[in-house]
Amino acid sequence: MSRLSSLFPLCLLSVAVSTVHAESTPAEDSEKTMEEVIVTATHTGETDLQETPIAITVHSEEDMGQHGVENVRDLVRVTPGLSVSQNSSYAHIYIRGVGSNNSFLGSDPSSTMYVDGVYIARPLSLFSDFLGVDRVEVLRGPQGVLYGRNSTGGAINVISATPEHDNFYKIKVGLGSFDERKLNLFGNLDINSGISANLAINREARDGYVENKGIGDDLSDKGTRGARGAIKINDSNGVEVILRGDYTKADEEGHGYKSEYQKIDQSFAAETIIEGDAGTQTISDFHTVSINTPSYHMSTQKGVSMELNVDLGNNLTMTYIPARRSSYVEFLIDSDWTEATSRESYFDETQQQVSNELRFLKEGENYTLVFGGYLFREEAESNAAITLTDLNGVLPTGIAAFDAKSQTESRAVFANAQYSFTNALSLTLGSRISQEEKHFSSKTSDETKSWTDMTPRIGVEYIVNDDLFIYSTVSEGFKSGGFNFTTKDSFEPEYVTSYEIGAKSTWLDGTLGLNTSLFYYDYEDLQVQAFEEANGTPAIVIGNAAEADILGLEVEFSAVPNNMLDITGSFTYLDAEYDSFITARSKSNGFGIPPTLTPVDAEGNKLNHTPEFKINLDIDFHHPLADGEMTYLLSTYWQDTEYFTAFNDNITSQESYTLVDFRVSYRFIDDSVEVAAFGRNLTDEEYSNSQQDFSPTGVALNIMPPRTFGVEFSYQSL
Repeated sequence: MSRLSSLFPLCLLSVAVSTVHAESTPAEDSEKTMEEVIVTATHTGETDLQETPIAITVHSEEDMGQHGVENVRDLVRVTPGLSVSQNSSYAHIYIRGVGSNNSFLGSDPSSTMYVDGVYIARPLSLFSDFLGVDRVEVLRGPQGVLYGRNSTGGAINVISATPEHDNFYKIKVGLGSFDERKLNLFGNLDINSGISANLAINREARDGYVENKGIGDDLSDKGTRGARGAIKINDSNGVEVILRGDYTKADEEGHGYKSEYQKIDQSFAAETIIEGDAGTQTISDFHTVSINTPSYHMSTQKGVSMELNVDLGNNLTMTYIPARRSSYVEFLIDSDWTEATSRESYFDETQQQVSNELRFLKEGENYTLVFGGYLFREEAESNAAITLTDLNGVLPTGIAAFDAKSQTESRAVFANAQYSFTNALSLTLGSRISQEEKHFSSKTSDETKSWTDMTPRIGVEYIVNDDLFIYSTVSEGFKSGGFNFTTKDSFEPEYVTSYEIGAKSTWLDGTLGLNTSLFYYDYEDLQVQAFEEANGTPAIVIGNAAEADILGLEVEFSAVPNNMLDITGSFTYLDAEYDSFITARSKSNGFGIPPTLTPVDAEGNKLNHTPEFKINLDIDFHHPLADGEMTYLLSTYWQDTEYFTAFNDNITSQESYTLVDFRVSYRFIDDSVEVAAFGRNLTDEEYSNSQQDFSPTGVALNIMPPRTFGVEFSYQSL
């Protein structure tokens, strides 16, 4: 109650700022106003962002290109409430503190990703480049009614470019630090009055920015190639068919993980172990490691889908989306993170999924109704092996092998209705009934479990005037239970109840926009990783913590003071704490093998990946020059301390940091040619987005890129 009270004055201030519409004088010499932003998040066709009762951030293709946003990880710098961590080839999305850091079979992400309405089941897929994309919508808060499948934290909706009835092509070439080379091609073809198609192709390569003093090869290099295409077919009877397909392949020499001994808060002489094998490792440079195992990461993903839209008459339309996707990942890493020959880890995973969604949209004089059903099936298989090598009798030897298979079937029916009492006042009621069944088999387990739950949503929306829209919602999120990869233990579902009020407003004759949202989450039985005893050895397993709560405030603004200046930014406050959580940590005292488990009361600790404060600010200045336009873009991002475990230790945390990017470009007046130069992380911040305590060998952290520079050239046919 005290935390809610402490935020109440801030809540009042945000509401006041959004609701006070005094007679203000528009900015002088301003003829430009904010552009209308269209979203499709509610499945009711295209709607104005400022009248959509969801906390949502939209990034257009052009905006992402200017900010260097190439994948989900990059969205963190420009999206309030979003955090992304990386574990080998997997990404873990956290929205407003809700997420999951587990990648293995038997579990699912808590904040999800969709591509053209198709749910992406495995977190492997989340680092794919935004190729041939029109926009990305980030929906914050439980999205159980319309997006379903475990979207307890929120959803990232990637919308591909739809084929147009026009003939044009785009070319983009880029060069940058660490011998980066990129080529993007996009073409659109108008075949006839009823058929159009597009195709996007990319090829990108970059040398590693992490120096390896062990065997000499640099790490965190990048080699990707991909394609995405679509065919759109229309007939005169109100039938539209869009066929889509995509393919991405990535090869890397390993990610930039390192062991950082100086952060360990225990008397453990890691150098002594290393001296007995390959000499003492003393590395002070953040972007330098020393490992002796050739590491690699390979991943492939592909998918096809169809979107069938049929006008059934009487303001009733049908949408049917069948889809099939598959992915494969394989990696080998030096998991002692040193020159010592003590431990290396191998992992591979093969996954296939099939989904079908059928929904209907009925529009009446004063109501809108969306209803339908969803079917999903996934089959996956993975293998893992950890090789332990004797090191002066200190560490155990042998190979720990794990393999597992899983089958998941998900079924759901849903309905969401909005009823307008007046032109200004509306009520929204929605619900989804989900049924999940999982079969999991491994050396220690062969079990089937199922879970069923209903996730309702109720909301009230009020249009105060043309410049102010307010809403309030109460919604629930449900994420099914699952199984642990290395043990026979299972875990139960987690639940989130969300309470949110928001205001979306425009000021000064459309030159200033301000969107605010205040929310509180009651988070129950959340699924977290912890150490437990398994056959006499500590093992990392997923279990259900008792409770947590999250209190937060988000503010987004956009301003166009004059014809040459655009200013955008956001502010995020998150107070996310465990209410009740007794867990255990693995600690090694000196050379003690095996590590011991020590119970820890995490009550009051912050949730993983929830920095208390986040701020981003972008200043875009443009002016005419000769036969074109010059643009200068300054982007800044700052976040507070981020903890990577429930223990909130300094040894597994990222202290606050600031990122500064700059881009200067010249675009010809006909918009056909643009040349640009950019610099990212100009202050050369040393930071990571993931850290794990691997006692006794140290803390492994994922190294993020240093200062980089580059140039780009793009051409679009007229």
